[in-house]
Amino acid sequence: MDVAHAFRLQADACEKMRSDLYARLLKVAAADLEDEGPVFRVVDHWDRNPMDDAVPLRLLGGVHRIVLSGRAPELARHYPSVGGSPEWPACGHDFLSTVADHVPELRIGMLHPPQTNEVGRSGVLVGGLLEASRLTGGMPIRLLEYGASGGLNLRLDHYRYEFDVAAWGDPDSPFVIETPWRGASPEVDRMLDITDRRGCDAAPLDVTDDLHARRLESFVWPDQTDRLQRTRSAIRIVREHPVTIDTASADHWLAEHLAAPASGQVTVVMHSAVTQYLDKTVRARMESVLARQGRHADRRAPLVRLSLEPGQKYFALRLRIWPGNIDVILADAHPHGAWANWFIGTGSP
Repeated sequence: MDVAHAFRLQADACEKMRSDLYARLLKVAAADLEDEGPVFRVVDHWDRNPMDDAVPLRLLGGVHRIVLSGRAPELARHYPSVGGSPEWPACGHDFLSTVADHVPELRIGMLHPPQTNEVGRSGVLVGGLLEASRLTGGMPIRLLEYGASGGLNLRLDHYRYEFDVAAWGDPDSPFVIETPWRGASPEVDRMLDITDRRGCDAAPLDVTDDLHARRLESFVWPDQTDRLQRTRSAIRIVREHPVTIDTASADHWLAEHLAAPASGQVTVVMHSAVTQYLDKTVRARMESVLARQGRHADRRAPLVRLSLEPGQKYFALRLRIWPGNIDVILADAHPHGAWANWFIGTGSP
């Protein structure tokens, strides 16, 4: 795929998800690519599929990181994440000037895929966990997440949720996630007993480190300040209640942690918005590990897979439980968890 075309496709996606700033900047970047300007000098080396590799978002995250660090004052006046307000066409000009001033740094940054660790997805994932808990008899949960980044979603039971139709979680939590639930939503009259939690990532972020926290913030779209505020609130909670994130490939990590069944616990393997970033070989091995361990699961140590990944139109929340024959799409959801449309009790869409 032509890289400039990938930038325009991402611009369309950002426009649909209400980021006018990024939609317009990506169009500026696409035109600059074709003119072989500073954006071209950053991404001209890319020889893989630019859309699958999220090349546009890698570039935008790198630029946002520079803005957040206070090293691009002219561009900062256009970025709401640091108190600015976009002015056009000056915003596009200042964006290209910032790219031109930091080409070597941005080229290095392109080596790392986006790590949004979008905590808004917890407002969808928690519903899947509640349903998994119901179907496995409320057993204690061992929660394993691959592609965990900074571990924000591993602490989803420390957040308060307001769903319009109901609420769940600690009413005294300093962090509230508002996620409208539509349709036949899960029961919220149960608590989650998460007794163990651990994650892995190819390049995990330690949110107790300010530089790592800034990297996480940089992949939040700067004109969506509510998302940025959620990320910062979740970072504060995880700093108070750290989680272990191993540096590992998902396939090897799952093989290690699923090798010994956790008797008396339900093991939940959770992942969201990560599949597209995994190598095909890693994905195949991971699927093999899950299938093999699923065949050996029993009611004393069930195995659950809970995923929130791109579907046909929106993101799909999928639940698989071993033993048994449960494999169902629970909900369609906004990619950032802004809403969930549930199908529980009504069949899959």
